[in-house]
Amino acid sequence: MLSSKPSIGTRPAIQQAPPPSVVKKPLSKEIEIFGRKLEGEEISRLFFSLKKEVEAVDPRYIRAMVIGAKHSGKTRSAIYTLPRPICLFAFDPDSERMVKQEWLETGEVVVVRFYGDDPSAPSAYRRYEQIAREWKTNGVFNYFASLVIDSFTTLQNIHLLQISFEDRVKKDNLLKSDPNSRVKRRLDNMPELKDYSTLKTNSILEFMSLCAIPCHIVLTAHVKEENIYEEEDDLVPKVRTMLNATPALTSNIPPLFGEVYLAQETINNNPKKGEARISYTWLTEKTNALRSVPLGTRFNVEQELVARNEPQDFRALLKKVGYFYQDKPFIKPKE
Repeated sequence: MLSSKPSIGTRPAIQQAPPPSVVKKPLSKEIEIFGRKLEGEEISRLFFSLKKEVEAVDPRYIRAMVIGAKHSGKTRSAIYTLPRPICLFAFDPDSERMVKQEWLETGEVVVVRFYGDDPSAPSAYRRYEQIAREWKTNGVFNYFASLVIDSFTTLQNIHLLQISFEDRVKKDNLLKSDPNSRVKRRLDNMPELKDYSTLKTNSILEFMSLCAIPCHIVLTAHVKEENIYEEEDDLVPKVRTMLNATPALTSNIPPLFGEVYLAQETINNNPKKGEARISYTWLTEKTNALRSVPLGTRFNVEQELVARNEPQDFRALLKKVGYFYQDKPFIKPKE
C-alpha cells in the first residue's frame, strides 16, 4: 500500500485556486463613506455621480514642462505652435517680445505681465495668485486653448520673495504692538530656511489646482550648469545640467506634469540640400548625461508615439497622440 505522505525530496501537490473570474464575492449591501452609511440606490447614485464627474473633465489637454537654456526654443515653440487663443503669463522680463503685434490685435495671444515688481514691497505673486484663482473659478480659462507660464524659475523667485516680505511685515507689526516680544526681526527680504518649506507646499498645491483647468498648460523653466569633480584627482570638471529650482521643487513639481522635455538647439555646420542649418527638438527621455534633469513622457506607455528627439511643434504632437489640436474661437479685444 502506497503512503499518502510525500517522499523525501519531493513536494506535495499544491491545490490550485480557481481563477479570479470564478470567485464571486457579493457586494456589500451597505457601505460607509464620509461618515455616512449608504445602501441600495444610494450606492448606485454615488458611483454614477462620480462617473459623471470624471467624464466631465476631458483628459485630452497636455500638461507639459519644457526645460531649456536660453535660445533653446522653449518659449518660442509654445507661443508659435500651441493651439490658440493662448494666454501667456509672462514672468520673465520681455518674454512677450516673441508675440507678434497682429496676434495681440486679433486676440490670438493675451499677455499678462508679472515682472517689473518693486523688490522692496513685492506684490506680483499675490496678483498672479488672485488672477489664477478667479479665472479658474469664473471659467475665464475655458475660453483659452492654451496657457503658457514663462517661466517657472522666475515664478519661483518672486514667490519666495513674497513669502519673505510678508513674514518680515508680520514680524514688524508684532514688534510694534509688543516691543518686548521675543520675535526676531527680519532686516531684509532675504529668504530664511523656513521660507523654502512654505514655498514647496504652496507651489505643489498651486500647480495641482491649476492643472485642473480645461486647456493645454505649458510651463517653461530654465536650466543651470555646475562644474563637479567626481574624483579627488580630477583635473577637468564635468558639467552637470539641472533644473534651475530649489531641490525640493526640482523633485516635486515635474512629477505633476505628464510631459517633461528638454529644449535643444542643434547647429548643423554642413547641412544637406533642403536641410535647415539650425534645428530645434525636445529631448523626451532621461539620459545618463543628464541624470539630474527629470525628463520623460507618458505618451509612450503603451506604444512609442513620441520620438526621443521630437521636433518642437506642439500642434503636430497633439494631433499625433490624439489630443485636442484645434483652435478655440478667438475673443477679439475691445477697441
